[in-house]
Amino acid sequence: MAVDGQQFLDFAKKIFLSGDEISCRNCISRAYYAMYHEARDTLTAVPNFQQSPHDGLIKYLRGNASRGDEPFEKGKLRALAALLEQQKGKRHKADYYLGENIDAGAAEEAILFAEKLFKICKEMRSARLK
Repeated sequence: MAVDGQQFLDFAKKIFLSGDEISCRNCISRAYYAMYHEARDTLTAVPNFQQSPHDGLIKYLRGNASRGDEPFEKGKLRALAALLEQQKGKRHKADYYLGENIDAGAAEEAILFAEKLFKICKEMRSARLK
């Protein structure tokens, strides 16, 4: 059974409703992975990254993708990179810094940023089809 970025986002929204800290942490993590997979699946020429797929994707969006390897607006590619980088840091905090409090506000923000990235990806796919 294959899954996609939307399913990660739907699950993030579902666990957000629990409201406890572990659910908020997992919401942030799942929302980030939703973003990662949605961005990656939107691109047409993304290479396979052997060492660090997350950092590799961000660097690709800012580098070769923005220099013409992808048939999308440079500004949208860079917006994806910025959103991914920002939320990757928040996912890292949620997953590894267990002594720091993570609240529902942070989880809700993660969902909002994921929805923003999904909207950009949808616009990119629509523009490519025209």
